[in-house]
Amino acid sequence: MKIEYTSVRELRPHPNNARTHSKKQIRQIAKSIAQFGFCNPVLVDDAKQIIAGHGRVEAAKLLGIDAVPTVRLSHLSDADKRAYVLADNKLAEKAGWDRELLAIELQGLIELDVEIELTGFEMAEIDLLFEEVREANSASGPEDTVPEPSPAPAVSQTGDLWLLGSHRLLCGDARDQAAYSGRRWRRSGRILTLQSSKPSCTKPAATTKTRNDHNVVLNDPARALLRESKTRPTDTKVFGDLTYDAVKDDWAQLLKAAAIKDFRRHDLRHSFASFVVSAGFTLNDVGALLGHSNPATTARYAVDERQRSASDAAGAALARPNITKV
Repeated sequence: MKIEYTSVRELRPHPNNARTHSKKQIRQIAKSIAQFGFCNPVLVDDAKQIIAGHGRVEAAKLLGIDAVPTVRLSHLSDADKRAYVLADNKLAEKAGWDRELLAIELQGLIELDVEIELTGFEMAEIDLLFEEVREANSASGPEDTVPEPSPAPAVSQTGDLWLLGSHRLLCGDARDQAAYSGRRWRRSGRILTLQSSKPSCTKPAATTKTRNDHNVVLNDPARALLRESKTRPTDTKVFGDLTYDAVKDDWAQLLKAAAIKDFRRHDLRHSFASFVVSAGFTLNDVGALLGHSNPATTARYAVDERQRSASDAAGAALARPNITKV
């Protein structure tokens, strides 16, 4: 097999080459050639048409290389050349990897301070490979043990959302579309599922963030509704057939009629807290109404309108040219 150096300007891509190369891949090939040299010659026919090596030729152009090593495949017929263009690419895809040995080799190269991207692997897939091999070689720990159901009464109820660090665990029905509406679901409609068999104005400690009982502050109409619901059959809901979608539709119609745009229901809590604080109530009182266990949380919601007015006046004064900041 004779290797000849051929000018890249003389090489012509095969018109039926179905293999594509992204700009990112061309840059990766170029970095490999710059590091290791042009180790794999380009395969061409007698007319200098490329049979295999289109990506390497493009990488050579990117590096400013004038001539590349080539090998002429003069013995191939036109049909053979067309078939080999496909076979050269496809057969390489049939190979697999020994995942454990691959991890060992990549780890060794990392320890030798080799630029690991030169191998064609990216750090994200290398990290996944290392994790896969570690899990395959490690024995199951206690965290993998599925506990037996406790004979004690269940603490969780349908609709409970447990905070597990950065994760959320919802106790619900996988067939219920409302269960997939995101982290706001706990506030967005859960109360409408309240059963008349166990209406309460107290949240048990097991379902609160602070693990303390939370007494929900109710007005007279709300208390009357709970008292009345206890006389109903146990399989009915406190709020009857009212659905969260129906409430949302009513809100949408109200906002449309009032020509209110960019409205967020959560802002009602901010507005309510600010209004009540401005009326002279303490942060502890307002926090109880909002369900906050920490006054600092309420303070983030509640802005005394008198303080806001004073702050706005001070800001306007400082914006005047004749006022000097001290």
